[in-house]
Amino acid sequence: MGVWTYQMMHSYWPSVPSNPSASLHERNHAKWIEGIAIVFSTKLEKVEWNNSRLVKEYLEGEDQS
Repeated sequence: MGVWTYQMMHSYWPSVPSNPSASLHERNHAKWIEGIAIVFSTKLEKVEWNNSRLVKEYLEGEDQS
C-alpha cells in the first residue's frame, strides 16, 4: 500500500475491533488487515500500525515472512 492508502487505512481500521457499532464482517476484516500490512513506500520513514512492515524499495519475492 502507498502513503495515502496507508494513512487512510491506519486512521480507520485499528479502531474497528473495539467499535461496538462495527459489524462482525468489519471486525474480522480489521483483524485480518492487522496481520498482513506491508507498506511499499519511498516517502514514508516509518509505519506505526501494529504488525506493519515498511519496504522502501521493490524487492523481488518480497513476502510476509
